[in-house]
Amino acid sequence: MTERKSYRWVAWSTRAAVGLGSLALAATIVILLVSTKPKLESVDQQQPPPPVQVIRATPVMVQRQWRGYGTANAMDSADVPTRVTTTVQQIPVEIEPGGQVKQGQLLVSLDPSDFARQMEIAENNLREIEAQIEELGAEHKNTIELLDLSKQDVALAEVELTRVQEVFNRGAGNPQDQDRAKRELIAAQRTRITNQRSISMIDSRRTALDAKRTAQMSTLRQAKEDVARCSIVSPIDGAIESLDVEVGEHVSNGARIARVVSLRRIEVPLRLPASARADVRSGDAVSLVATNETDRHWQAAVTRIGPADDVATRTVTIYVEMNQDPASAALLSPGQFVQALVTGGDARRRWVVPERSVRGNRLSIVDHQRVSVRPVEVDFLLQQQFSQFGLPNDQWAALRTALAPGELVIVNPSQSITQGRHVTPIVLGVDQTAEKEQPEQSG
Repeated sequence: MTERKSYRWVAWSTRAAVGLGSLALAATIVILLVSTKPKLESVDQQQPPPPVQVIRATPVMVQRQWRGYGTANAMDSADVPTRVTTTVQQIPVEIEPGGQVKQGQLLVSLDPSDFARQMEIAENNLREIEAQIEELGAEHKNTIELLDLSKQDVALAEVELTRVQEVFNRGAGNPQDQDRAKRELIAAQRTRITNQRSISMIDSRRTALDAKRTAQMSTLRQAKEDVARCSIVSPIDGAIESLDVEVGEHVSNGARIARVVSLRRIEVPLRLPASARADVRSGDAVSLVATNETDRHWQAAVTRIGPADDVATRTVTIYVEMNQDPASAALLSPGQFVQALVTGGDARRRWVVPERSVRGNRLSIVDHQRVSVRPVEVDFLLQQQFSQFGLPNDQWAALRTALAPGELVIVNPSQSITQGRHVTPIVLGVDQTAEKEQPEQSG
């Protein structure tokens, strides 16, 4: 029993020593942490308030701006077709996609042999018809002469018959002379009728030959045109967008052989909100910028406005045209997707502030060296510069909410500039310099 009690006493002593050691270690750690914690510097209540840049609220004359997107199209382009059915004979070495061509420059030569033979046949047929017409003319001339002679024979036979009848009536003639005179008159009349009919037949034959000659002349003209159509030329000045044939390839009438695009006149259909129709007019300025290269921009103007709105998208289509030099390095190429800024409508006096001044539809104002935050409503955004505010800034917001003239609007509000914060406003002026507004004197 004595040994057992001794063992318990040792266990209790050990546990107590461990507990006390743990408490001592914890106290030591706490003391070390407290002694090594960083000391916070006391804030000097007399430190001057932070400066902030502000502009004086002033209404300015602005025009409404609309943003839209569109794809540039070439106004002058041509799908060059074949007008005959034959094979490709030759393509000039300089004719290749991307190459520049002039109006009338040869693009492709087709095989003209079949049409040349048709032209030769038509020429031979035409010469034969001309010979027949010439022969018919000589025949007509001879028949006219024979007709004149037959008319004279008829006149003589009539005179002879009259003389014989007079003699017979006086009782000096006989019936045989009278019958002979009648037969001679009938024979002369028959000859005259025959000649007249021959002349009529000659006229009919001439009409038929004239028709044949006209048909052959048409055939010859068609053959010559087909021969000429075998030389396909560019209808406009421009660049070859595509070449669709190769030498030896058989092409059919109407098949496209090339596409030529002119870069001189470019059109961009733009989609704007339907509400823009009331403000946008022909002649309004349009600034275009490439969506993938913002440093490339072009100036143009509205030329046409679509007559109807798109019901599904509630947009109106306006058309922008621009002329450019194909040799220029800054070309707006067909197929380029661009963003447009359209400035239109009547100029109106509006309250404007830098776009970055509005955060969450709230505007920070400095009133008596203290920040005041108020809600505002933005009407539309502007891309324009206003030198009177002294800011090298081109992104502005036109407000529907009215401001008080001369109110100090903070240009760059931040999270540290909170409601009621005491600040020193730096007013930006017209001359691009900043003047420090004198702080109010405290009582």
